[in-house]
Amino acid sequence: MVYHSFDRAENDPHNYYPPEFLNSLTPNGLPPYVLRLKVNCPIILLRNIDPANGLYNGTRLIVRGFQKNAIDAEIVLE
Repeated sequence: MVYHSFDRAENDPHNYYPPEFLNSLTPNGLPPYVLRLKVNCPIILLRNIDPANGLYNGTRLIVRGFQKNAIDAEIVLE
């Protein structure tokens, strides 16, 4: 499955940057513009989503499936 990051801001004429420039940025802690994943590959969560249920920054997961705007994953138990 391939996911793409956003490459423009809607309705914001003051912050225009060419999409090519935005797509070339790879800041630390963020995924690349084009993210390619496969079922059963390991991933690491980059944000605290639900700490009470173990979904916090640094949690290791295994990809189990894909949706349009989400990744189905299982927490790796050590």
